[in-house]
Amino acid sequence: MPAARKAVGMPCEGECIVKYIENWEAVKSRYMQYWNRENHDRPLLWVTAPKDSADIENIIPYQSTETPLNWSLSHYVFPRQAERQPKQLETRWLHAQNKIRFARSAFEQTEFYGEAYPLLFPDLGAEIFAAILGCPMELTPTGTWCEHPFSALQADSVKMAEDGKWWKVVCDMTRAYVDDGNGDYLVGMVDIHPGLDTLGALVGPEELCMEFYDSPDMVKRALDAQWEIFKDLYEKLYAMAQRDQCGTSNWMGAWYPGKWHTISCDVMTMISSDMFRDIALPMIRKEAAYFEKSIFHLDGREALRHLDDLLGIDEISGIQWQFGAGNPTASHWIDLLSEIQKAGKVVQVVLQPDELDIMLDKLDPEGMLYVIACESDAEARALMGRFGG
Repeated sequence: MPAARKAVGMPCEGECIVKYIENWEAVKSRYMQYWNRENHDRPLLWVTAPKDSADIENIIPYQSTETPLNWSLSHYVFPRQAERQPKQLETRWLHAQNKIRFARSAFEQTEFYGEAYPLLFPDLGAEIFAAILGCPMELTPTGTWCEHPFSALQADSVKMAEDGKWWKVVCDMTRAYVDDGNGDYLVGMVDIHPGLDTLGALVGPEELCMEFYDSPDMVKRALDAQWEIFKDLYEKLYAMAQRDQCGTSNWMGAWYPGKWHTISCDVMTMISSDMFRDIALPMIRKEAAYFEKSIFHLDGREALRHLDDLLGIDEISGIQWQFGAGNPTASHWIDLLSEIQKAGKVVQVVLQPDELDIMLDKLDPEGMLYVIACESDAEARALMGRFGG
């Protein structure tokens, strides 16, 4: 018998029963400890591994036929067989039932440990909000990217696209996942985020940086215009996702019983501290204040010069440190992670399995979430064995 529908806004008291894990109530409790920085016994661990029965030789990430095997947070793995891998990019990216079929196959072949759980969200790339606002978006085997439709920024150009194509895609995909999920897995929010990154997609990052000098007030008005659109779209998507489940998740993976959101501003790496404080920071503060919880996606060395300003925003709950390709991995950033932790923020970072002991030795567990992709179930069990589980 199907689970009873829940009213949007009902308290999270056991409505979600996740098929592929047995301890969902305990996982939810652990995430509440994480947000409150009360997980005194150990850090939270998002640990995944292929089951011993998984067909590892014939499995690849869904979006690409070339990317190596990855059992990580957001890249589900699927059979390599050519007849099951859609050749048409629109089918591969946009066909919800196709994605559901592959996702369930991945869930069946994955072991979830610690606070990991099966999660499916409309994965349409980081510029999907810009596409909703009218940016032509191109699909490729490994990702999506937007062309820049405007040669100059105009506040009145920040509006929903007239054809509504990409908003319809997002809504249809979210509804399809909710209809199928029915408590078997969590449906996460699509990665829509307002701010300078979206404006950069509209006009190009170089042109946007010129606008900072030539028309800073125009940039601020454009930010305000997209913020109003974002709030309306987010609330509609939130209501869709909450139909049969309690709480919010997204590509980052953490769970919260109310509204939580990932904040991004990759353009920050291209601007000075003064410009960041004048133009970017008010939008970031507004975004953080709107949600019950938020984690800022801090991406790369060049973003670190703005860290103190971010840590000074009380409404930002935490920081995800993305050290970036070619840079030292997580265990080489102990001082940075400690600084974030001491500022009273939660932390999320991806680890290699052999880095966990260093992190346990050097950092307190409170408010730490480590994402670890193991190559085998034996490796994952040995890792969790450190904690008696």
